Amino acid sequence: MRRAGIERLLPTAYQRAAGPGSVLGALLDVMEALHAPDEAVLAEVDALFAPYRAPAPMVAYLARWVAMDHLVTAPRRDVPLPLPLNRLRDLVTHGAALAAWRGTPDGLRTALELATGVTGFVLDEPADRPFHLVVRVPPAAADQLALVDRIVAAEKPARRHRRGHGRRRPGRAGGRAGQRAVTRRRTVILRFRSRGAVMTTEWTVVAAAEQFTLDARNAGELTFTVSNPGVAPDTVVFDVAPGEGSQRPWFTVTEPQRVVPAQGSVSFLVRLAVPAGTPPRRYDMTGFAYSANTAPEESSRSSGRVTYEVRAVAPPKRTPWPWIAAAAALVLIVSAVVVFLVAGGDEPPPQARVVTVEAETLATGARVESPSGSGATVQVQQNCCEVTWSQDAQLFFLGRAVNDRLTVTVALPAEATWQFSAVLTTSFDYANTVFLIDGRQVGDPFIGFSPKVRVTDWVDVGRVRLGPGTHEITLVVIGKTQSTNRYFAGVDQLRFTEVGPEDQR
Repeated sequence: MRRAGIERLLPTAYQRAAGPGSVLGALLDVMEALHAPDEAVLAEVDALFAPYRAPAPMVAYLARWVAMDHLVTAPRRDVPLPLPLNRLRDLVTHGAALAAWRGTPDGLRTALELATGVTGFVLDEPADRPFHLVVRVPPAAADQLALVDRIVAAEKPARRHRRGHGRRRPGRAGGRAGQRAVTRRRTVILRFRSRGAVMTTEWTVVAAAEQFTLDARNAGELTFTVSNPGVAPDTVVFDVAPGEGSQRPWFTVTEPQRVVPAQGSVSFLVRLAVPAGTPPRRYDMTGFAYSANTAPEESSRSSGRVTYEVRAVAPPKRTPWPWIAAAAALVLIVSAVVVFLVAGGDEPPPQARVVTVEAETLATGARVESPSGSGATVQVQQNCCEVTWSQDAQLFFLGRAVNDRLTVTVALPAEATWQFSAVLTTSFDYANTVFLIDGRQVGDPFIGFSPKVRVTDWVDVGRVRLGPGTHEITLVVIGKTQSTNRYFAGVDQLRFTEVGPEDQR
């Protein structure tokens, strides 16, 4: 805002005092100078969304907006782009057209030519080899095979084979008799094998438990893990399919669209809130995932059926507040008199019961499940890696794949609401996990990654109502943050603390 504009907003008396050389005039000059940089940005804000005018870092973001995540590893200044900036601007400009033609020879050819700056790509589908695509790369683009690989793998993810072919052509005769100058022209051929004419990511969707755990208000949450077994990154959309009698607005998915790296996985937290008045009975739902750049019916994959029990919730009654206030005052007066008279004979309140278990002592009876047959194991690990665990050891779970599980049992003395806590370990090859108690998820996912081995303080996982006797504690691998083929986890101690009625809010 210009100084004159600011000055017009002031009262008349201030305007008179804002003359040249005055303190107020100098202050207005400073205000104009402070506004100038922001006004300059706002005046050119449309340039941020124009591919040929946007600053270089913004072009990487724009590439993601037009479904070209496979060309941008990270939109940061310190990460180089896999292709020159001017070619990325060309691709973003043609992004809408490329999306419309994605999956066709013309669309793939256009994307390759824009990205490499070279024309002459030839795409063939040999009649004698169904579901195979042959991409012939012109010699001028032979030094950009990594970029060509990245684009073709994203458009048609498959097992790739590359083979080079050369052919000779005679040159002019010269030199000694019979000697010919020979040049070599090299054509690079990429072969792709697919399962069908349209390639989609074969997503896998796994729920952390077979049912939601609902509280007294019929609300709960559950984690779903989506994995990309393909050779190229892809953008996944996760959604919920409600079962009979339920409705989609009951469910909320946190950040439903993510980029999943090749051979990687991501976790989605689904929150469920059943509205009051819903008939009490068992309901079900499924989670499903599909590629953001394809129609849901082309690439959708679903989890197993997940159930949840809706309990009857009594409608709130109108409370006679005046009478309650009067009664409360009377009770306070009587209680104060009684305490004053017999305070000396009171016994201290009972202490909350606490059950603490060294996790490594549970290794002998632990049960390991590996649905994918990855070969997960469990063992007791002694102090190492510059860390010291309680009693000098921890329970070490050597998971190898998403959905690997470790189950131990803990006995509780009585029925109560228990606060479940744990001391856990993090490291560079540790997985993201969730806890289940008797088959139901408790608490949020735990991120197991850290650059070095670390031991946490007590982590409050969640509260759960449990009866007396033995209960199963299951640790489930739901994904990983880092690039590694390990899905390890470590547990030092487990603790159940009884929650008193006054704390059950």
